[in-house]
Amino acid sequence: MDIIIKESAANTNDSIVISKLAEEIWTEHYSGIIGERQVNYMLAKFQSKEAIDKQISADGYRYFVAYAPSPGESESVAYAAFVLCPNNELFLSKLYVKKEFRGFGFAGKLIDHAVNVYDLTGKFSIYLTVNKNNIVSVAAYQKLGFEITDSILADIGDSFVMDDYKMTKFFGGDA
Repeated sequence: MDIIIKESAANTNDSIVISKLAEEIWTEHYSGIIGERQVNYMLAKFQSKEAIDKQISADGYRYFVAYAPSPGESESVAYAAFVLCPNNELFLSKLYVKKEFRGFGFAGKLIDHAVNVYDLTGKFSIYLTVNKNNIVSVAAYQKLGFEITDSILADIGDSFVMDDYKMTKFFGGDA
């Protein structure tokens, strides 16, 4: 399957596309893991058009959207958000793929694309956080070369917590 990736959220329309994609993916995938109420809270707090715009303009995030060609147009099917941290660490803040497009290489292509865009050389790492009960995603990240390096419990407000694993992929030498 051909995969087209572009950097997005350069304008309001891009943020809206990503926000709608997030709502579709999160509702389908996470409602059974963390519950509908927490999904709705997290979408509003982290994946609304306003939250995405702030992450880009104030926090240094870069969003990438993957498209699958369909007759006459391309369909947005996955997205990722990255931010460069000190010490050549790249934080993979978000990586989500529509259910019917999982297993076709979109996640790996988005990660590879970001590594190329950030032009990281030498020793560096990419890390992410993933819900401990999201066993399908944990296994997918392990298949992509990530390993569990920590356990994190974070209060995100409104009586919700994120009970996650930190997973890291190391490049260019030993960790």
